Amino acid sequence: MSISDVAWVRDGHGRQALKLMLDGHAFHARSSQRPALTRLGIVEGIVFLVSQRLSQLPNRFMHGDYAPAFQPGDLVGCTDDPGVFALFQAMCDAIRTDRWQPGAQPTPL
Repeated sequence: MSISDVAWVRDGHGRQALKLMLDGHAFHARSSQRPALTRLGIVEGIVFLVSQRLSQLPNRFMHGDYAPAFQPGDLVGCTDDPGVFALFQAMCDAIRTDRWQPGAQPTPL
């Protein structure tokens, strides 16, 4: 997958978030994620209109098989791309160590 336009931003409530483009699709991950997902290397944040969500099956941003723990519909808006997960982990590490600053971030190769 192609990752571009990586930035740390504040969401509408002032919380830290990761923003990027994933294969040309907007991705906006809040710093708080469901632990059941992050334990598996999955991050939620792909932006869809509500009317588009049901048409996102199968999810082209997921490559692993997570059944029976999750049904395909549970993972709409999620990705298990290792590059995205690494960017999310880097953001969380920066938050924990008080190094988080909003702005553009390096895009992984």
